[in-house]
Amino acid sequence: MLTERIYYVTNEIKRQLSLDFELVEEKGWYLLYKRNFDKSYWRLDKPEKYQTQYFLKLNTLDNWAKFDAKDLQVNLLKKERGRNEIGICIWENCLTNSLNGLIYCEKHAYEEMGIRA
Repeated sequence: MLTERIYYVTNEIKRQLSLDFELVEEKGWYLLYKRNFDKSYWRLDKPEKYQTQYFLKLNTLDNWAKFDAKDLQVNLLKKERGRNEIGICIWENCLTNSLNGLIYCEKHAYEEMGIRA
């Protein structure tokens, strides 16, 4: 069951897409799907060799292909990695705890280092 707003695309997400979603439109780097279960709309990033692929629930269809998912992606990175209780981000003047397995907080990991997962 899809209860979150954003997901990394996994084999399970691909399986659910094939079972419970209908492709509605393709625009730019994205595919728009409609979920049969609740008629909600979801955006899937087209696969690209070295890019992280996301699947996210849309609140509206207005400019769906231009929706900026950065905040959702940063929060997903933080949720998936978790926070290091002791370590502090090494970015200059940053006092935020780093993410587990990293020396950066979610903001600097995502924006400055290009870490997505």
